[in-house]
Amino acid sequence: MNADELVPLAEAARLVGRSPSTVRRWCRDGLVSRVAGPPPPRGGSPVTLVSLAEVRAAAAAVSPSGATPAAGPPVVADAVEVTRLRGEVALAELRGALEAERARADALAVERDRLVAELERHRDDVAGLRGDVDAWRSRAREVEAELRELRARGGSAVRRLAGALFGGR
Repeated sequence: MNADELVPLAEAARLVGRSPSTVRRWCRDGLVSRVAGPPPPRGGSPVTLVSLAEVRAAAAAVSPSGATPAAGPPVVADAVEVTRLRGEVALAELRGALEAERARADALAVERDRLVAELERHRDDVAGLRGDVDAWRSRAREVEAELRELRARGGSAVRRLAGALFGGR
């Protein structure tokens, strides 16, 4: 932008038949460059200077209704790009979370299979112990029957048998 093209924003707006707020919007949207002019001698805010050529080009590109060209100003395109990039980042984060959950599910499935196998082993152990208990119950019934028979024959034989079985108690 050449210094000889710079004019105050209000004057540029008047020259193209637009309001100063419209030219300020074009500056915000990136259609027109602006710079701060020198500070006024009595204080206050410096005058905003704009390129008259850029203001004329923006006025020609904008429809009479004030709408910007169909392509949209660069700021809008940048906002769309930022939104798209944010969406890609969010999608990548979700994909990462999904992979982590899949790995967790796989680890849980392995642990489940290990526990099921251990449970089967314990079931076999319990079945074996039940068999042992049944055998001991059967043997206890046999010993009780022998004791009853011995009691019926006589007390001293019972004491001898008990001494033999239980170590002289």
